Amino acid sequence: MDDLGNKIQNYCSQNPIMFPLFLMAIGIFFLLACIFDWKIVFGDVNRNTYNLRKIDGIINMFGRKTARVVSGVVAVFIILLSGFIIFMMLNS
Repeated sequence: MDDLGNKIQNYCSQNPIMFPLFLMAIGIFFLLACIFDWKIVFGDVNRNTYNLRKIDGIINMFGRKTARVVSGVVAVFIILLSGFIIFMMLNS
């Protein structure tokens, strides 16, 4: 397991642009999930959980539409942050 961690660390140090690109891909995925109301993210909610650290808890407390809006705002923030990191890396 330690060897895998070293391989990942070496890869990230050789290719520093990959982590922000990965973050941007996650942000785009969640933004598309919010726009198109994908059931893989917002469907089949367990009605017994109210944990706000999970999307199920947000849906149970505030409703599906509010959970989509909150997730969309977070997704846009992640996309903008990763774009800013890429911009700073390319201009340094």
